[in-house]
Amino acid sequence: MPKKLLFCILIYSLVFRISPTFADWDCNTEPGKCTTSSQVGINATPDNAFLTVDGITKIGDFQIASVGQVQAAQTQAKEREIANFTLNTHHWTFTTGFFVEAYSNYYNSGYVKYYIEAGHRTKQIRIIESRGNLAGYFGLRFDEGEQVGSRGGYPEIRYRLYAQAEHYSRWKIVVTTAGMDMQEGDVASQGLLGIKKTSEQSNVESIQNNQKISQFERNLTVGRTVQSSVANPNYDELVIYDDQHSAGMTIRSSTGTWGGIVFSDEDLTSTTRRDFGGGIFYNHQLEKMELWNNGANATEITAEGNVGIGVNDPTSKLAVDGKISATEVEVSTTVSANEVMVKDVAWS
Repeated sequence: MPKKLLFCILIYSLVFRISPTFADWDCNTEPGKCTTSSQVGINATPDNAFLTVDGITKIGDFQIASVGQVQAAQTQAKEREIANFTLNTHHWTFTTGFFVEAYSNYYNSGYVKYYIEAGHRTKQIRIIESRGNLAGYFGLRFDEGEQVGSRGGYPEIRYRLYAQAEHYSRWKIVVTTAGMDMQEGDVASQGLLGIKKTSEQSNVESIQNNQKISQFERNLTVGRTVQSSVANPNYDELVIYDDQHSAGMTIRSSTGTWGGIVFSDEDLTSTTRRDFGGGIFYNHQLEKMELWNNGANATEITAEGNVGIGVNDPTSKLAVDGKISATEVEVSTTVSANEVMVKDVAWS
């Protein structure tokens, strides 16, 4: 072994033996510490780990940062800024997005993971995974943005992302990205992700983007507070449940298309797709609701509120193609219609 290298190793070992706890060194003006147990801390004191880092960490193409926590000491909802980025209203923005993960570290379990789209003129919060009893008490929201400059004559807008908590919950938050360069503080140009490790909390009316998705056996239950007893274990079913607010389901599709729920007779073991048995559809282009049965349109409601049973595009309030059976038909003169014409009606 060269004498010079041996001498350096000897001096290095003596330095650590002089201090029984840690020795400091200067690395690009950032403090570092190393214990006699070979535990290394960068910008932090080593804490029961071989490597402790307080700040943005890069591993290959990935960058990761802990951005502190958000907590609600009471039922009042709280929020604080955790990240910011810029988008241009016209030009391409060379960013992809980033992940936000929140871990409950208080009185009950909770884990939530989001993907934040930050691509070309696109900002969207998408929930990826949600687990634990407290998952419904964490949320994210965007600030609509502020102009921080221009590019090619078009505004460069900065968007801020806020983490939210309510009902005594407390969350530690981690941000990960592979398509943006992290920096601490505010950013004002494309491709950068500003990280806020410390920021003031403020009160909010309620938390946003806090949908909870949990799975029990074969059932999928979506709701703010989920209980395994809500879903029937004897069926495969989707349950939308909320014990504090109204519950509902939204099917969103673009203009000129349709949205709906299909009841299919498809045999999953077959390579040929069978016709569906029925469905409930909304035609956005014609603005009408259709109820299909046995593979055919059985009933529809037009944009004017006309109902057709076996009749497409009804022009009257009720149009029926077929026999009508009724125990009583009442005609009221208090509404616009004051007469009724009946043909081939079977009274029973």
